[in-house]
Amino acid sequence: KDEAHNSTASPSSGGGTLAERAFHPEEIAADPEKLKVDTHYYLSQQIHPVVSRLCEHIEGTSNGQIANCLGLDPSRFRNASSGGMSTGHDD
Repeated sequence: KDEAHNSTASPSSGGGTLAERAFHPEEIAADPEKLKVDTHYYLSQQIHPVVSRLCEHIEGTSNGQIANCLGLDPSRFRNASSGGMSTGHDD
């Protein structure tokens, strides 16, 4: 079965588009000093939205609180209850 296995990494030279930051996991493993997995991207774009949806019916939770628990800057996320998906990101 053919599958695409790409990870988003931050080259030491800086950012770039998402397509420019996509590397095969073997490329990242081969040069860990040059390529670092972009954990901020995964936490803010992959994990935070899912956790927010799961927690949206828990009274007292907010997107900002969830972001803080994930080690993200809560001010970049809407601080209302977790029902909305607006993160305030321009990414």
